[in-house]
Amino acid sequence: MFANALMLPQFDYLYTIYCRASKTKLAELDLLYKKVAVRIRLNTTDLILASSYMDINGPAPPNETLPLVKYATDNKLPLIMGSDTNFHHTLWGNRTCNERGRELLDFLSSLRLNWANKGSTPTFLNTRGHNSIIDLTITNPTGDELISNWHVSDLFSNSDHRYIVFDITTGLKKEPKQIRLVRNTDWKKTQAHWDALKETNRIYNQTIRKAQKDAWRTFCEETESIKESARMNNVLKSTNNRTDKLEAVYKPDGTLTNSSETLDIMASTHFKEGTEEYVHTTMTALNVTNDLLNKIYNEDRLDKAIKSFEPYKAAGPDNLQPIIIQNAWSHIRSLTRAIMKKSHETQHIPKPWRNSQGIFIPKPGKADYNQPKSYRTITLSPVMLKLQEKVILWHMQNDLKIAQDNNKRQFGFKRGCSTDAALHKVTHMIERCIAKKGYVLGVFLDIEAAFDNVSFKAIATALNTTKLDPATAHWITNMVATRHITISHKPLLF
Repeated sequence: MFANALMLPQFDYLYTIYCRASKTKLAELDLLYKKVAVRIRLNTTDLILASSYMDINGPAPPNETLPLVKYATDNKLPLIMGSDTNFHHTLWGNRTCNERGRELLDFLSSLRLNWANKGSTPTFLNTRGHNSIIDLTITNPTGDELISNWHVSDLFSNSDHRYIVFDITTGLKKEPKQIRLVRNTDWKKTQAHWDALKETNRIYNQTIRKAQKDAWRTFCEETESIKESARMNNVLKSTNNRTDKLEAVYKPDGTLTNSSETLDIMASTHFKEGTEEYVHTTMTALNVTNDLLNKIYNEDRLDKAIKSFEPYKAAGPDNLQPIIIQNAWSHIRSLTRAIMKKSHETQHIPKPWRNSQGIFIPKPGKADYNQPKSYRTITLSPVMLKLQEKVILWHMQNDLKIAQDNNKRQFGFKRGCSTDAALHKVTHMIERCIAKKGYVLGVFLDIEAAFDNVSFKAIATALNTTKLDPATAHWITNMVATRHITISHKPLLF
């Protein structure tokens, strides 16, 4: 397999390399770098196999990685690199992300690199019970196509790191044979087609240059400052500008509202119209065990939850900021816990906790703040309701681990995932198809106000498909369905 191994040009990456077939030494260089790279030939395919240790105290990633990737790119060679990265990110299976993991993801994305790791089986497991996925098989687009059957082996490795096994498949590619039927060529049509092609290319290049000039002109006109940080600062400051405050907005007929009409237009734009069709499925409370209630409303969990609130966060309609509850917590802990347990047991939310205050906040950077959609809404709920919501959420996340049942292709509302991760995934899929000289068909949907218009019945149905017990699911549905949100504009209420 390695009989035709070739040495790379002088890199800091190399040390002793052996040929598996002949057991002969191919090279011996500096061992201190703890990195190996070798160019080999399998069948008729040249590729680079590399090993890299990324020191946890060193740069992320190490400086020697970039020349190797550049060499593979310049020579159009597949690159497969096994690396002990010491980087944590949920995209390759870890439970959490660290800063080094984010840095590595940015590095891989910038160089069009990917990882072949699949699943969530730990690659690192020590005797203290610590396990993680820090060993990555990093590839470039052409190297990724050669890998199949990637998995973490169950064989004992005599190390904290487990064996990673995969197949590298190469072979001759059958290129389509082109035949020119010279005898059947219509040379007059050929000249006409050639002239048409040149004219089309001229128009295309002219259009490209014009589009670039127009884009640059638009960018310069819209940019308030040369430095992006200064521009962003101006955008953020605009949220406190008096001209951006909610005053009058456009009605459907294009005219501006007066004070009494503004709330109607904003409410119809940002809140679902009509009365919600949800009706309590039962007037009788669903059974819930005392053990489950004690688990959810554990005193230590409640203590941790109340401490997690920002002390001076905006108050709800009761005008109680978290700092007040936090300072009084030692005196009201037992009473609060009893109220929450009874609320959960009866699936009934105390009436004062149902009231929330709605606020319209201008979106930064909008050109026209007379448009109703130039604002977003936030609701300020009582601290007690948010406290109960938080401990139930922790029960779902930590006790039931509901997030594990989410679709792996979901990136929104998922810890460790973001828009960057979704874009990286889509970009990688597109680049793979382009590398194979294929076509990519993408369908992108934007559902307007999807979360604003979801029905309570749909929420109840979705909750009943999870691991959540029926009583807790019923409490959540009742909490959402019986809330009252009050929005105000000047002296008017809605």
